[in-house]
Amino acid sequence: MIMGFPSWMTYLFGVVSVVIALVAVFGNASIIVAIFNDRRLRTYTNCFIIGLAISDVCNGIEVGFRSVNTFMGYWPFGRVACELLMFFAHYTASLIIMHSSFAINPICYATGNPLIRAALVNLVCRRKKAGPRP
Repeated sequence: MIMGFPSWMTYLFGVVSVVIALVAVFGNASIIVAIFNDRRLRTYTNCFIIGLAISDVCNGIEVGFRSVNTFMGYWPFGRVACELLMFFAHYTASLIIMHSSFAINPICYATGNPLIRAALVNLVCRRKKAGPRP
């Protein structure tokens, strides 16, 4: 139970966080499966999306464990699981920040310089040329 809140509010918080965790885990897992199963989705840009999806899955699992702690009022999984959970919580937060900065920094830099922006657009939007026609 969360100290100072009524029990119904604690349970509501726990249910909402479990639902959010389940949506995060299954939604991001479906993204990972789709990218690995469809060859056309295996692009350079989707590498960042896979990294974010993996970190979101880990974060969703972590939220699920914290919800159990909220429901029960104590940590039932032991000290080792607690240490692992703290490691994953900090690791996934760092991973999300790192992936976001790797994805956003080139875009912000390119928008300020028209020559780099043109090169970036050509790199991202280039299409494979069709082979010679018979």
